[in-house]
Amino acid sequence: MSLFQRRVIAFAGSLVAIDYDGIPAAAIIDFLFEAAPPLEVQLDREPQVTLSLQASAETAELILYRDNLLLYRGNSPASCAELLLGETCHWLAFHSSGGLVFHAAALARQEHGVLLPGNSGSGKTTLAAWLTIHGFDYLTDELVWVPQDSSKLHSFTRPLNFKLAARSLWRSWQQASSPGVWSGPQGDLIAPTVFNSTNRVSTPQIDLIIFPSYAPNATFTLQQLPPAQAGLKLMQCLVNARNVPEYGLRTVAQLARQTPAYLLNYAGFEQLDTHLQALVDSIHEPK
Repeated sequence: MSLFQRRVIAFAGSLVAIDYDGIPAAAIIDFLFEAAPPLEVQLDREPQVTLSLQASAETAELILYRDNLLLYRGNSPASCAELLLGETCHWLAFHSSGGLVFHAAALARQEHGVLLPGNSGSGKTTLAAWLTIHGFDYLTDELVWVPQDSSKLHSFTRPLNFKLAARSLWRSWQQASSPGVWSGPQGDLIAPTVFNSTNRVSTPQIDLIIFPSYAPNATFTLQQLPPAQAGLKLMQCLVNARNVPEYGLRTVAQLARQTPAYLLNYAGFEQLDTHLQALVDSIHEPK
């Protein structure tokens, strides 16, 4: 099958090309990358990775390749979209340069940025959604780039990716029938506008770092971390250490010294209303 269209995704000095054909494939691309960072002037280079997505008009089958490697063949747009999104983010981070790339969620309010670093399952996506509902602008739930010699965050803005275990939680906040919700057997992809229709993407200063840790029976704690401990935890979420000078140690230490950081343990969002709201409100106070 001929591939008639190409979308190039750029982030943190890295390029991933997606060749696609067919209306269902175009719908997936539009949904996933509607708010992705603009290309700007990076088209003079070849993409480091090329993915291809084909949609059969006869069978409604979706086929996803990376080079000659078959990644997906099936009839679930949500499952195919989740895999394509994961592949794209992985290779953007793998080939990134020019600064630090963290596995983190990020939000903004009145140009103040909040960074939520964490590994998969830490609760950063659900916390990002909760903050979006409570007036924050959603920036990402996956990749944040901090360019060299900068403390501003650049987000790879994408739909929120909820694991299946979190489905009952977000459905208690929002109707599941929204066109911005794509549900599959592994989880749900949700456009940020589902939670906040006025959401705006920006590149704010990092004014607060929160390391979320969700567990069903956790005792609520919100503990400020010393810079050394915050720096260690940031290093654990740094995904491109191999691509930056000194493996990012000096730059991470500088970020940890200049930005207040907290460890958040929580079991439910009713625990956050008072304590976390007071913390995020503090970033608006004059320093």
